[in-house]
Amino acid sequence: LFPPATGHQPQQATLGDNPGTLERYDYDIWHYEGRAGETLQIELLAQVPMTTGLISLEDRFTMASLDTLLFLRNPDGTLLAKANDEPGAGGRLLTDANIEAIVLPVDGVYEIQARSYLDANAGDYVLRISSREFRVDPAILAQYEGHYLEGPWRYHVYVSIENGQVVLFFPDVGGSSTLITIGENEFRFSDGSRVVFTRNEAGEVDGYRIWVSLVHPIGGQWYEAARVED
Repeated sequence: LFPPATGHQPQQATLGDNPGTLERYDYDIWHYEGRAGETLQIELLAQVPMTTGLISLEDRFTMASLDTLLFLRNPDGTLLAKANDEPGAGGRLLTDANIEAIVLPVDGVYEIQARSYLDANAGDYVLRISSREFRVDPAILAQYEGHYLEGPWRYHVYVSIENGQVVLFFPDVGGSSTLITIGENEFRFSDGSRVVFTRNEAGEVDGYRIWVSLVHPIGGQWYEAARVED
C-alpha cells in the first residue's frame, strides 16, 4: 500500500509551512532532512477541508476540497508513520491528516507523501512540520503501569515504563508497542492510533481510551480499556 515513490520529482521540506497543490489522481513527494531522536509533528492542512460535512459529493471536485492523507517513510524506504482522519470535538472526524508526534530513528532523508483519499481530489494545501517534544513526570508515568482489558475484543494489555516511555505488551496477539508521548496522559502509536489514560473520582488511574487509526476509519470511535487488579 502506497510504496516508496518513483517517477515523482521531490520537493524539499523544512520546518514550518510548505505550501503545495495536489492534482487529481496524483500526489506530491517531499523530502525532509532529519536527525536521529528528533521529534516532529507533521500536518497536511487542506485549504478547503472536508471536515464540516457540508460539502456534497457533487461539489467535492468543483470546490477543490481535500480529505488529506500523510505517509512518512524512513531513509531506507520502510513505512514509519501514516495519518488520515483524527478525532475531533463531539465525536466528529477532522479530515486534515496529522502525525501529532513522531521520533525519527536515524539521520537521513525522510520521504513524505502528501495525498488525498484515493488520490481522488485536487486542491491547495500546506505541509506543516513542527518540532515537538513532551516530557512527563516519571512519578505520573509510573501510575499507568499495570494490567488492562481492552475493548470489546477483550485483549489483555500490560503497560510498563521503559526509558521514560510507555510500552504496551499484547500477550494475546504477541508483540509490544512503544508509544510516543503527546501529553501528560495522552500517547500515540506510530500509525496514528492514540491512548488516553483515565482516572476515577479518587484520582486513581482506572483505564484508558483508545482511538484505533485506520487508513480511512468508518467512524470516529473511542474504545475503552479497564484496569484489572491482579
